[in-house]
Amino acid sequence: MAAPKNSAAPNPSGFDSPRAAPRCRSRILVEILVAGRVERGAIADVSPSGARIVGPVLSLAPGTPVEVRYLAAKGIAPKPLRGEFVRTTEDGFAIRILRD
Repeated sequence: MAAPKNSAAPNPSGFDSPRAAPRCRSRILVEILVAGRVERGAIADVSPSGARIVGPVLSLAPGTPVEVRYLAAKGIAPKPLRGEFVRTTEDGFAIRILRD
């Protein structure tokens, strides 16, 4: 009996299309400000509604405010990304992006 075929073929565009909000894989270095401390990590994938950050594995209550600052060549980029903690992942955590 043949094994079932995996219908999810790799997408060369860098986007994961089967999700409700397609995600773009990335490796953007960031600082994370949460619960009065600063952590460092990287955005592993991002969509218009959320992001997965690798590095620090945080275990926080869902809805905990999180601020993500992009690390630029000469320090911190000026506009932080505001979000809220959604869940812990195997290699980091996920946030929902809040709109201003």
